[in-house]
Amino acid sequence: MIFDLFGTLFSILLFIVAIIIVRRWEKEKILGKNFILLMKIIYVGGAIFGIFLLIYQIIYKTTL
Repeated sequence: MIFDLFGTLFSILLFIVAIIIVRRWEKEKILGKNFILLMKIIYVGGAIFGIFLLIYQIIYKTTL
């Protein structure tokens, strides 16, 4: 259970770092708009998947 908590906190940290990096790239116009959109879709999709896993663990009281 403690590893699930650390994994969740680490995932939240990576999500925040990804948002910061993509926004900085967007402001500095380092990459094209299509690549920035793809990166946003990937990190939002990863966050939604993480939320589903967390809800699944809470409902069925399982550990990964």
